[in-house]
Amino acid sequence: FLGTPPMEGIGMLKSVEAKDPNNIKALINLGYFGIKSGQYEKAEGRFNQVIAIDKTYAEAYLYLADLHERQKLYKEAIADLENFKSLIDDPKKVGEVDDYILELSKNI
Repeated sequence: FLGTPPMEGIGMLKSVEAKDPNNIKALINLGYFGIKSGQYEKAEGRFNQVIAIDKTYAEAYLYLADLHERQKLYKEAIADLENFKSLIDDPKKVGEVDDYILELSKNI
């Protein structure tokens, strides 16, 4: 997809999704583009679809946290980050996530 105009790349991803509705990579990328274009409902649906397919796909929870923070849904963002944290083994990343959760909790 590198070097491809964004809409063409999205079209390719949608084509992949049409052929394989459970293609996690396509769903994650379409969800990411949904966030970037402000299509939050579509993005959330795709990330939740990824989680329904594979509850251990940590990246989906991280993107959901970003999405929920953008919507000022801080409790949901924190829950997403807790789920993400439970799936990673890197102590440094866990510490960073804990710091981020602390920052988000100030908004509640």
